Order: sequence, then C-alpha cells, then structure tokens
Amino acid sequence: DRPRGWIDLTDRAYPFPPGSPLFIVQHPEGAPLKLAMDTKAIIGFNANQTRVRYRTNTEKGASGSPCFNNQWQLVALHHSGIVEFNEGIPTHLIAALLKQRGKWPLPGGSPPS
Repeated sequence: DRPRGWIDLTDRAYPFPPGSPLFIVQHPEGAPLKLAMDTKAIIGFNANQTRVRYRTNTEKGASGSPCFNNQWQLVALHHSGIVEFNEGIPTHLIAALLKQRGKWPLPGGSPPS
C-alpha cells in the first residue's frame, strides 16, 4: 500500500484568468470520489476579491473540496454555490490567514519520498 500523501498549499496568488478551466475533486455528502470539470469555468471575483466565481458544477455537500487549475495546482477550496455560479476561497488567502495567526509555514516540511 502506498500512502496518499498531500497537496502543497502555496501562498502565491493565482490570477484566475476568465474563461480558464477549473477542476474540483469532491466527495459530495460522503459519496464516492467524483471529478467536476469545466474547461471555461472562471467567471471572476466577488466585489472584495475574497471569493473566485466559477461555472464548474458541484454537488450538494462538496464544500471544502480542492479546486485545481489546468496544471493540477491547488488554487482554491470550494465554498458554496448558487444557481448562477459556484464560489471558492483562493488558497493564497487561506495562507495569508494562517500567516496572520502564526501557523505558516505549515509544519511537517516536505512529503516523504
């Protein structure tokens, strides 16, 4: 058996180019793993730039799912959805909050090889 490992969290802001792809790996309401994808997903940001808006459809219970760009870099965590769009929290904002609370850099260093 191989350990699952983890995904690195970066403090670099991703630009979220409008119309770019976004992939979301989700376990909606504890269901088996599902991949949600949209090749022209990114709409833009909310008014205060704290949420990225996208068209990638998710299922109920998918909040907290990782959102990846087309290079499979973690760029946001899925947060919520309404009829018109879904929203995620950009990972650089999560990293900034961790820094503010003295929790950055994350403990543990690099994944085992």
